[in-house]
Amino acid sequence: MPAKLVALIVLIVLGLTLSPLVLVDNRWPGSASAQSAKSWLYLNAFQSRKLIAIDPTTGRIEDSIDVDDAVGSLGAAVTSDGKTIITVDGSLKSRLRMFNAATLELIAEHAFDHRVLSRGRGGPTIHLTADDRWLLVKTYDDAAAAKGVRVFDVENRRFSPIGLRNRRCDDPSFASARDGRLIAACPGIFQELQPIPPNVQGLWFSGTIIKSPIESPADIALAGDGSALYAVGYPGARGYADASALLQQDLLGC
Repeated sequence: MPAKLVALIVLIVLGLTLSPLVLVDNRWPGSASAQSAKSWLYLNAFQSRKLIAIDPTTGRIEDSIDVDDAVGSLGAAVTSDGKTIITVDGSLKSRLRMFNAATLELIAEHAFDHRVLSRGRGGPTIHLTADDRWLLVKTYDDAAAAKGVRVFDVENRRFSPIGLRNRRCDDPSFASARDGRLIAACPGIFQELQPIPPNVQGLWFSGTIIKSPIESPADIALAGDGSALYAVGYPGARGYADASALLQQDLLGC
């Protein structure tokens, strides 16, 4: 196993909540976030109240953003051009914020209700699509005991009036490609979700659905060009497997 991957796993085991690692051609959800403009690595330790920017070449902390992660892990993402940081935090009230990555100036802020208050388990609570168009934010209403997925329009900086419908389970794991394709992993199935043109409200319809050998999906990652999808299940769960070959043949048509 490469040394870099080992380091990321150790950080996760130690309780660090890390946003996606943005590479030139791919994303690794749930690991770390590298900002290309300044080559910064963004890290957040649960209940640290900080999202810190580290220069990976020197290990020095370059800057930080104050966050509210007192009762739930921070959700964070960086756009593929490295210019914008998006955070989702809050305790009694949830908020989504957008920052200029070069200056850490606040660009936009939106309050909303019921973000998922994850404590480092259960996979990522947000997903920035690979085309930088949509941010999917998982929610949970305790009073209604209901799970949901809010859709944030990154380009227009506003929440869509309708959440992500037509998904086959309440709490899917997401992966996406630069052409706009979105894959949801649910227990025993993989589902392709496609936007409804012109998609001004973030509406999606269900596309191809195939069976999966993974009954308890932990996370998935899709190559930026959509050529391969990789999925893993929780250790010990039935169907623990790499699903790339299955998806290349049946879902992606490669």
